[in-house]
Amino acid sequence: MSTTSQRLCTWTAPVFLVMLLGGLLLLANFVPPPAPNLSAQQLADIFTSNPNKIRLGLVVAMMGTALMGPFTAVITVQLKRIEGAHSPFAYAQLSLGVMIPVVIILPMTSLAAAAYRGDRPPAVIQALSDQAWLLFVGAFYAFVIQLVVTGLAILRDGSERPVFPRWLGYLNFWCAIGSLPAAGLYFVMDGPLAWNGILSWWLPVVAFSVWVLSMFVTLLRAISRQQDEGQNLDPAGLNSRDLDALAVRVADLLERRQATPAP
Repeated sequence: MSTTSQRLCTWTAPVFLVMLLGGLLLLANFVPPPAPNLSAQQLADIFTSNPNKIRLGLVVAMMGTALMGPFTAVITVQLKRIEGAHSPFAYAQLSLGVMIPVVIILPMTSLAAAAYRGDRPPAVIQALSDQAWLLFVGAFYAFVIQLVVTGLAILRDGSERPVFPRWLGYLNFWCAIGSLPAAGLYFVMDGPLAWNGILSWWLPVVAFSVWVLSMFVTLLRAISRQQDEGQNLDPAGLNSRDLDALAVRVADLLERRQATPAP
């Protein structure tokens, strides 16, 4: 992947945040989510009061969510610069990162279904809303492990000029920890652990936003250094570190072959 392509993929991150949070906040008015202890009728009134605005906000949020794909890809490319040809952490990050659009788009479609028909019984709208927010806020597991493997890969970089600063590795761990309290939303309907509470909603939202913006800035810097060092990946997926190591190995084998007496 060329540095130009990487920059293009990296710039999808702020667009993703703007579309996701803008669609949910400015249009759908779902930031924070409706309180889980609302009655079925109260919840139905929210969805039937302005369904078109809710639908538009959800469509914008879902379209923006798709941009996480290119962003996840460029993180993988830069992690491969650290790990080389065999990159378990890079590929683990990739496989976990592609799940983020899934756990966002699926609950958004449930919310869209709740606003789709105004004549649904309130209990049905409540069930669709419950399913959506339990998944959207509570399905943090893949994201947590994605940050852990990313942080481990960053901290394992022992080169003189590391791809990412070490503080970014620790930031990945802290952002992962900040997402863990969301597990409490499955057991309560009000308070800080509810899906609209400070620990289950606001703390993970801040952690996720900080992570996206931090990765965005450091990725651009890493790509610029890669370009300066002439470390564009070749078609085989090897970077200059891999090629240098391979060249040293080949030279060593040739030297040994020459030193071996002919039979």
